[in-house]
Amino acid sequence: MFIKTIKFGEIEIDDSLIFEFVDPILGYEDIKHYTIIDAQKDSPFKWLQATERPDVSFPVSIPLFFDIDYEFQIPEESQKKLGIDNPDDLLILNIVNIPQSNPKLATINLLGPIVININNKKAAQLVLNSDKYSVRHKIFQEKTEQQIHKQKIKK
Repeated sequence: MFIKTIKFGEIEIDDSLIFEFVDPILGYEDIKHYTIIDAQKDSPFKWLQATERPDVSFPVSIPLFFDIDYEFQIPEESQKKLGIDNPDDLLILNIVNIPQSNPKLATINLLGPIVININNKKAAQLVLNSDKYSVRHKIFQEKTEQQIHKQKIKK
């Protein structure tokens, strides 16, 4: 299948890589189908691209790439909607905000994870009720002098 995108032009995607959102992304309730675009190999960032609208795409990543401790419970109702039988079948992504003016100020939304069941291609954005996480968690933490000193010693 071919889709049009603003960022990547017209691209061909495998139909098996289209995910149906049973609970939509907040603010984009009218869009149900997305795919993941790997724009740069070996990059920690991918793009969640709407297949129905060329102008809607989100940079996404996995908190583990940035040494962020991250775990949460998926509510039972969401587990049913997503048809979750095995947690190993899940892909968890988080939307990233990368300011053009200074990419080092990038943040990741830990309160609204994207949960994808890779077996049945159902997906949802969850809204976590937690004071442990933020919608704007800094990805690139500034290192203190003590951390820099420890790194120099390890080398």
